[in-house]
Amino acid sequence: MEHQLYAEMDVMERTHWWFIGRRRVIFDVIGRLAPRPKSALDIGCGTGMNLEHLVATIPQVKGLEMSEEAIRFSRQRLPGVEILQGSLPDNALYERFDLITLFDVLEHIENDDAALRAIRKMLSSQGRLVLTVPAHMYLWTEHDELFHHKRRYTAANLRAVLEKTGYRIERLSYFNTVMFLPIILFRAMRRLLGLREGASDFFVPSAPLNRFLSWSFGLECYPLRWMDMPFGVSLIAVATPAVSDDQARVSV
Repeated sequence: MEHQLYAEMDVMERTHWWFIGRRRVIFDVIGRLAPRPKSALDIGCGTGMNLEHLVATIPQVKGLEMSEEAIRFSRQRLPGVEILQGSLPDNALYERFDLITLFDVLEHIENDDAALRAIRKMLSSQGRLVLTVPAHMYLWTEHDELFHHKRRYTAANLRAVLEKTGYRIERLSYFNTVMFLPIILFRAMRRLLGLREGASDFFVPSAPLNRFLSWSFGLECYPLRWMDMPFGVSLIAVATPAVSDDQARVSV
């Protein structure tokens, strides 16, 4: 991506309803982890918006990002945070963290098994992985292709890949449930109208609609405190290492 595209993404992450609502859900989940993490690694930290929120509550935070241009944005935003260049599974760190975050990153990685095993080695014995991924292959559109997604997940296959790679799942839930039906209808209309080639879902709505959508999406943090949602556009999981490296099952 060129500098201008990262600049646009930086603005979008600050203002677009989907990013605002998603952050409210994610950081409500993280804020309720016990014991509270003292160290964190954000993998695929991009331009640093989520890092900024982690730094506000966790003493030691690092970022890992493959794009030099995105790292420049992150370092400008957070000059005191160490942000390393690399990607998984090849560039795992020789450190252990109480929390590792992976926000809409796993779907970009060709070998998700290997990436999750590399992450498990970087978690402390009671550390948590908090990840989000897009849900349901029937929601696949050119938006996924434009952002170089390899797959979308269901709760069942996300659970399967986490357990296979040596995790015990504490939470696994769909979210972005309020917008599930509108997004299905929107994507169906895109197909009917032929809005396909190079089309992204991240159009900017009017300011009042943007505020309403971010507010309604963010409200999902409350039911998620006491129940797992049965459907939604995205998935969120909280997992901790279940086994040692020797015990983890080998992918077939």
